[in-house]
Amino acid sequence: MSSLYLLPVAFCLFVASVPDSEGALTISRKELPNGLKVIVVENHERPLVTINCAIKSGAAEELSVKAGLAHLTAKMLLQGTQSKTAAEIAESLDCLGASISVSADWDMTTIKITILKRVLPQALALLAEALQHPSFPAWEIDKVKSGAAGESSNSDNLWQTADLAFNRALFAEHRYGMPLRGNEKTLAGIMREDLFDFYHDHYAPNNTVIVFSGDVTLREIEPMIAREMGKWKERNVRRPYAISSVAIEGARVVVVDRPAATQAQIRLGFPATGRSATDITAIRMVNSILSDRLSKELRARRTITYGVSSNYDLRKIPGPFMIWTFTRPAQASEAIETILSVAAQLAEQGPTREEFDRMKERFKVGSWALLELPDLLAARIIEAEVYGDRIESVEAIERGIDAVTFDLVKQTARKYFKEPGAPNSQREWTIVVAGPASVLAESMKRFGPVKVIP
Repeated sequence: MSSLYLLPVAFCLFVASVPDSEGALTISRKELPNGLKVIVVENHERPLVTINCAIKSGAAEELSVKAGLAHLTAKMLLQGTQSKTAAEIAESLDCLGASISVSADWDMTTIKITILKRVLPQALALLAEALQHPSFPAWEIDKVKSGAAGESSNSDNLWQTADLAFNRALFAEHRYGMPLRGNEKTLAGIMREDLFDFYHDHYAPNNTVIVFSGDVTLREIEPMIAREMGKWKERNVRRPYAISSVAIEGARVVVVDRPAATQAQIRLGFPATGRSATDITAIRMVNSILSDRLSKELRARRTITYGVSSNYDLRKIPGPFMIWTFTRPAQASEAIETILSVAAQLAEQGPTREEFDRMKERFKVGSWALLELPDLLAARIIEAEVYGDRIESVEAIERGIDAVTFDLVKQTARKYFKEPGAPNSQREWTIVVAGPASVLAESMKRFGPVKVIP
């Protein structure tokens, strides 16, 4: 059920209540005149509050030559403001007993702070200052860049090597072809002025949503948010750089040579659809069914891997669909052939009724779990807001799952795996294997021309 109230100063409040084991889970909304969206998910079991702040821009807004800029900008928010040094901010957070994380994904930048309720005003004031008045001191930028470059330079990690090579093979020079957090070369090319430019292009109240989850109500939040962020000025937000779909002509088979490797890391996939697709839940169901089938065939029946999964990455701008697994180098071609066969069968025939019913129940159980995990619900709400959706209640999520029919899931499997514009044969997949080329290169030729890279 829901009710609408009119508040002073043109504030609009929406409250949706969903019964749970304790009484009711309440989701309350408010939008400030400057466009800042504030959402509260109440959970009064413990005196804790988590502030989930999301800027609706991320690494997809960068140029490839500046890869890592969004992450670097986010990390620098707490490294100095116009009135506080990095040391003073760190001391303040420590005194508050705050747990904090900052990161930038492809489509959003998030700051998450968990504190005791009694220090919420101080924590919100600190967040507001970081969002509105960062100073990006040059000496702190150098330290953060050094740490980020170290994170991205682990060439000995075979898993990471395969992921990076797959994205490069699939997206070439596009931003998606570069590491999410950049690499040593791109980070070195980011100047202090770039951080200010990215900040001014994307950090604005009308591009921000803040979800408070825990022992707090909207009535308590209202005066604090008005005081700390009511004067944050709205401005135009720069749109993402356009990344066109990658036209794959024939198979792309890449072997990343790691002579000493005792296993082969395998990645297969193709460009996915964008988040604007109307059948998102059905796509996720098909993807989960595919993961289940792959696990049964490769892990249980053939016993050639300990892990396999598929990920249909739904972004604002179409990202990758990727299947990953690992096995002994001598069994890599068998694993790939099996994956292609399982995927083709699902695309051609669709799931069974039993698979569909089981997956629908799994999705429903996941939605019910949100009633017991307000922080997880807050993350789902933020994701929906970033992609232009809106979660009014857990009941609404369940209704969306109920609306997915067996026929729709079968159509979705064919649409995204079979029909023109989506792969319908192994000749249209990008295949990347990281491991010893002396063992892999010859066996990979059955899937198309092979390119070996160091």
